[in-house]
Amino acid sequence: MEIDDLSSNMEAVAKAKGNLEKMCRTLEDQLSEIKIKNDENARQVNDISGQRARLLTENGEFGRQLEEKEGLVSQLTRGKQAFTQQVEELKRQIEEEVKVRPQNGNHPPQFRAISTHRRLLHHPQRLLL
Repeated sequence: MEIDDLSSNMEAVAKAKGNLEKMCRTLEDQLSEIKIKNDENARQVNDISGQRARLLTENGEFGRQLEEKEGLVSQLTRGKQAFTQQVEELKRQIEEEVKVRPQNGNHPPQFRAISTHRRLLHHPQRLLL
């Protein structure tokens, strides 16, 4: 009887050992899969971090370009306003000088220059020629 009990215990221990070894292989396989997934996730994190750094740099460059363009727009707007004021002032001067111009057609040189300015003001495309 004792031998039968020992034999039965040995079989149970062998069976338990087999089950534990099988479970150990399954857990090792799962650990291996988890390590592979972890490595892939680490690569993705590195890729995303690189993309983030590039995008932050690009965003900074675009911000700098935007500020530069806004400065140019502001400068052009001020230039346009100054030019418009000059045009209006020239128009007023011409109107005043036309009122005091002699009616006989003999115009002093400054009036001829004003006439030229007046023609240019009414036809600004001639300024480009």
